[in-house]
Amino acid sequence: MSQELEGNLLAIQTGTATAVTNAILSGIVTEALNHGAIEEVYGALGGLVGLLREDLVDLAEESQQVIRGFRYTPSAALGTSDYIFKGDRDIERALRVIEKHNIHYIVVIGNATILASLNALCLAATKKGYEMRLIGIPQSGENNIAVTDHCLGYGSAVKAVATMVKEIANEQQSIGRLDNVSIVEVGETHTGWLIAGTTLVKQKNRPEDVPNVLCLPEVKFDLKSFLDEVQATLKKQRYCLIVTSDQLFDVDGNFLGLNVTTNEKVSISSYLAGCVQEQLGITPDVFTISATQRLSGAHISKADNDEAYLCGTKAVKAAIEGRTAKALTLVRGDGEGYTTEISYTALEEVIVQPKCFPADWIHENHVTLRHQFYKYGVPLIQGEVELPHENGLPRYVRMVNNLIDRELEGFQVS
Repeated sequence: MSQELEGNLLAIQTGTATAVTNAILSGIVTEALNHGAIEEVYGALGGLVGLLREDLVDLAEESQQVIRGFRYTPSAALGTSDYIFKGDRDIERALRVIEKHNIHYIVVIGNATILASLNALCLAATKKGYEMRLIGIPQSGENNIAVTDHCLGYGSAVKAVATMVKEIANEQQSIGRLDNVSIVEVGETHTGWLIAGTTLVKQKNRPEDVPNVLCLPEVKFDLKSFLDEVQATLKKQRYCLIVTSDQLFDVDGNFLGLNVTTNEKVSISSYLAGCVQEQLGITPDVFTISATQRLSGAHISKADNDEAYLCGTKAVKAAIEGRTAKALTLVRGDGEGYTTEISYTALEEVIVQPKCFPADWIHENHVTLRHQFYKYGVPLIQGEVELPHENGLPRYVRMVNNLIDRELEGFQVS
């Protein structure tokens, strides 16, 4: 174990927020307050932009009620952004802020691109002789970070989108007409993990349950095969529910829904609806699910929430113990029951390329999934987080935001 450093800790929320981003923060702050070596606990407002602008707040001054309330409050209390350091100028400025405020511990919550970019900051600190310990925590409601078994935020996003699909199906199946087709487009999906998550709605030994057809971005779209699957479903039952990504490509790699003449795009759901109407003579009902899938407090998975809080605490402990320039990862156990262990990967080894949905988990028909995903996904959505309510609505917490005095000149973020 390395010698503990006396100094301050900085927490930063970056990338796209999820339902458990604040639960991670709760773990970070709670654990940091337990260590005498950590004198002050700061947060950067607005991701890495807040660090560069020296927009820092004193998290230790927030009430314990607020810190505990982060466990059930979705989104990012500190504010977030996708900004990454753009060259030496940004790195030098970040180090100046870090040194000026005696920050020796940094925990950053973010996506693969942001976490990988932080290695440059660690290298610059080492070159300058400034001892700093930085730990990154991967999070993504889309589950697209390759270095970890699953991303924090994914279980809650699946729980939300699968619930919405089930509720849409309940309403649509109550409509008294034959050959009823619904198309649900899940927005902000570059990989198939969230689309796949809707299959957890299916009951055991009931393959006819919704969703009936999946359109994954990893699978090249073939119109004939798609229409054949829709027709086959309608022959067996009067209702077919399709779940699609908002990004699909044909066998030639062309984006679906793009008019090559006018260069105008229509949504994937509108494109698929037009194909069904033109080829099968059926007018589908179309639904779109977007930001609510990753920000719904009502659908926070307890399993996801507990792991998020734990990872926040473990990141602080790892930094105290001397780890730096590492990304925290979840490693799934090999046994029958669901278990995970926490490990660490060098930031320089974080793969920026998104983690695609496994091809061998998809049936030969390209629109339904094998049992491997069920085994993978079910443990991640278990349990509910009890939300406090006021006047019938969730009572989420808000920070006071006690700003730290700036010590440096202003900085223009490029």
